Order: sequence, then C-alpha cells, then structure tokens
Amino acid sequence: MERVVIIEYILILCISLLLAIGGVFFELWTKHTNRRRKKMDVLIARLFSEKIENIKEFFPKKYQKLELIVPALEQIEKKVASPYWGFFKENMLHKLIRKEVLRFVLSRSWRRTTIGLRAIELAPLPEYQPYVLPLLQDNTDIVRYRAIKAAIALNSYQATKHLIQVMSSLPLMLQFPYRDALSDAPLSVHQYILKIYRSSNDPSLLVHCLKILSTKTSLLSSDEIQGAIESDNTDLSWWGLFSLSNNQYDCAKDLLERYITSEHWKKQAVSAYSIGILGIKELAPHLMPLLESEHYWVRYIAAAALRFLKEDGLAILEEVKNSEKSVAKNIAQYMLDLHSSEFRKGIRGFFPLNLDSAILNEPKSHNV
Repeated sequence: MERVVIIEYILILCISLLLAIGGVFFELWTKHTNRRRKKMDVLIARLFSEKIENIKEFFPKKYQKLELIVPALEQIEKKVASPYWGFFKENMLHKLIRKEVLRFVLSRSWRRTTIGLRAIELAPLPEYQPYVLPLLQDNTDIVRYRAIKAAIALNSYQATKHLIQVMSSLPLMLQFPYRDALSDAPLSVHQYILKIYRSSNDPSLLVHCLKILSTKTSLLSSDEIQGAIESDNTDLSWWGLFSLSNNQYDCAKDLLERYITSEHWKKQAVSAYSIGILGIKELAPHLMPLLESEHYWVRYIAAAALRFLKEDGLAILEEVKNSEKSVAKNIAQYMLDLHSSEFRKGIRGFFPLNLDSAILNEPKSHNV
C-alpha cells in the first residue's frame, strides 16, 4: 500500500514539474511572439509613413512571414484613412509574399488557410479566385466564413454568382453568414447581384438574389418588383412584397391593398408588415379583419402593424379590444399592453421579418 502511495506522489510530482516547465516555455514563447509583433508594427508603420518603395531590401527576411504581416496590416487598417493605404498594403502583399499567400490558402491546416484568405481579403487579385471559390463549401466554419469575405473582396461577377449559388444550395440556417456578408457588401457587388437577377431564369437563384436586393433601396425598378410580386413562385412573391418595406414605390399602396386580402396567409402577413413599416394609414382598416385570422402570425403582425400606425392603428386596436370577438380581442389586448419601450427600434427591431418567410411556421399552440 505504501509503495502505491509513493508511486502516486512521484507521478503527481512529475506531472507538476512538466506543467511548470510547459508554463515557462509558453511564457517565453508568448513574450517572443509579442516582441516580433511589436517589431512588425514598427516596421510597417515606418514603411507606410516614409513611403519606402523597396520593401524587400528594407524588410528583414525573418519578418517576411504571412502569419506576422496579416494581423499587423489588419490592425493598422482599422486606424488608417489615407488614400495611400490601399496601394501600400497591395504593394506589400503582392511584392513581398505573393507566392506565400497561395501556399497558405492551399495548406491542409485550416489555420494557415484562414491566414491566406485574410491576406486575399486585404489585397485581392483575380488570380486568387479559382482557389477561393471552392473554399466556400469547406467543412470548417471559419474557413467558409473567411472564404465568403475573400470572395466578396474579389469583387467580380463570377465570385458573386458563385456565392449566391452556394447560398441557395444550403439549408436556411446555414445561409445567414452568406446573406449577412452579401447585404453588407459594397454597391458594386449589389450591382452584380442585380445583373444576375435580371439575366437568370432559375427560380431558386432569383429568390436568393431577391433576398439580398430586397434589403436595399433603389436597386430594383417598380416594374421588376411588381413582376416578382405577381410571380407564380410563392417565395419570389413573398420577397417582392417584403422589398416594398425598404423602398418608396408609387405602386406600393395599390399592391399592398391587393395582397393584404391574398388567399396565401404568408403573403397577408408580409403585406401587413410592409404597411406597418411604410406607415400607410389609409390601409389601417384593411388590417382589422386580419386580427381574426386563423393563422397566428397574420394576427400578430397585423396587430403589430396597427400599433405602429399610431393614432389610426391604436383606435382600431381599442375598438377590437372592447368587442366580443375573442381571438381578435386577445391579440389586440396583448399588443396594447406592451410597454412603449418595446417599440423604440421600430417594427423591424420589434419583429425582424427579414430573416425569412420560413420562420413564419404556425406554432402548435398559442393563447393570442
């Protein structure tokens, strides 16, 4: 027994010693890395401020490493607003470590691939495109995310179309990183999406293009929006109705008045949503019958839209609250009882319907 206890103590001592040695080495490595990063920041700052053109001769070879240069450039980019910065970072990445970028992107290590993609995002070149696009469907989340950012930075029709195609092939919940990045992309990328929308006959591609375009203003003409709304494709029609909420089209009032009585309950819901956002008070009476809908989301969104139509909407909610119609009465009472602070961010903040029509699934049970 004593022998076993002694062996256990020896093992604990050895493990403690190994951990202590590991901790020392880790601290030394961290200090060394931090020193190199500080030195890198100083080198890049001097290169930039003095506009030194012969980068290779000035830059020590031991610092010509992508894993050091990319983080330093990313940090400086957040602080610099000079027109010269764009030329500088491209000159540095293209002249100093151009081959290194591709080597990192093609690496089997997801960490190195990610660094390579970050470098492409900083200084994109058309020649990188064939290596970036396949990574949009990589198995590693962070690689896919960085590939999306790099593909957008490439700013080409082909890269944009490939992004939309990949997005349309994915389940709904996996689409959002693509959609968010494309929605925040520069205007030139949105112009490519518009070009794809106008030239495609693929219903899925049209729907996913409209998911992006519907969040933007003044890109689609009123005729194009009307064409989408009147389409036989339910999803395309839904997103067309949603896009009315982000644009001041002359045809919006007439279209919403027509589709607020649609036989399709999801079209009723999104029409009510757009009426609330646009603040079309003349259509407030058309929302009243929706409070009696058998579909929960139609009742809920119609009541929210009435609350956002202020006096006209509130008067209708008060009238319904005092009526004998139990279903409509409950939802009206619920909406009137909500504190005004719930509505500070507007109807979009209260209910972000731009997620997708697929979120409007009927709840199994609900009291309002």
